[in-house]
Amino acid sequence: MRGRKVKLRVTIAVGVLLITTTLAAILLLLSWYSSARAVRTFTRDLLGPVAQHVTGQTRDLLDSAATAATVAVAVVGEAPPDRRHDVLDVVGFALLSSEPALSYIQLGLPDGSWTRVARREDGSLESQQCRTTEESPTPTRAMITRRAPGAARKDTLVRSRHDLHFQM
Repeated sequence: MRGRKVKLRVTIAVGVLLITTTLAAILLLLSWYSSARAVRTFTRDLLGPVAQHVTGQTRDLLDSAATAATVAVAVVGEAPPDRRHDVLDVVGFALLSSEPALSYIQLGLPDGSWTRVARREDGSLESQQCRTTEESPTPTRAMITRRAPGAARKDTLVRSRHDLHFQM
């Protein structure tokens, strides 16, 4: 009889242990599921408005850039060849002056030359024009113009010319 009591006690203890372990696992799983759902909801509620704001700002910025490109194409087509870089500089300067989120814009011509207007860390705008010559289809000369923060396009601080040397 004593052997049966031990087996019954062991069976009851094992049964209670299994039931307790199963309940703990179920509670742990429910807690994890509830927490995961709460985190997803919190993330959606937090990031949803941010995503909408970023989408709106990006759309506005891309619309401005597309408008600037359209204006540049129209104006450059009418400009004499020796004034085309100045026209690109005007368009780039206007776009960067009106769009503080842009750091630079680069506009190119079919001959391989290009103009880039960039915002520097201090808020000033710098234009760089790289031009081709009849002898070389690769840009060989650069002109850099730097302006003070908030200055008009014509008010330059520094203007320098550099010959470019590319190694192939």
